[in-house]
Amino acid sequence: MTALADKIENLSSVELFRELNRAQLTKIARMTDDIDVSEGREIVREKTFRESGGASFFLIVDGLAEVWTRGRKVARLNPGDTFGEMSLLTGRPRTATVRASTDMQLYRIRSWHFQRLVKSEPAIALGLLRNLAERLRVAEENQNRHR
Repeated sequence: MTALADKIENLSSVELFRELNRAQLTKIARMTDDIDVSEGREIVREKTFRESGGASFFLIVDGLAEVWTRGRKVARLNPGDTFGEMSLLTGRPRTATVRASTDMQLYRIRSWHFQRLVKSEPAIALGLLRNLAERLRVAEENQNRHR
């Protein structure tokens, strides 16, 4: 398989992009950067922005990561999971730190590509809303458990 075909295959398995056709997935694949991350490295840091991946959205292709908020581990991320949407959409500092638990391979989509993509592909906007709503639900459940 070519690198582009591999990207399309990986993107098609992600919840956010599951409803897209091959042409739409190809468009996304062409705007992604491949990023390799070493175990233990912070990919994004809570309460930062520019020095923390800037306005970028990330998809985990391979490897595992942990999500930390206010010094507490709150989630584990696996291949197919995404992060960075909130900061990307709001332009505000990161709400969590994401640290590689293993060596990782990521796809990164920069803000200007992502904004154009969401405007031109309504299915992506809908997938993003579903994804963010699910994260909010999980965060609320976790908060209620820790009370």
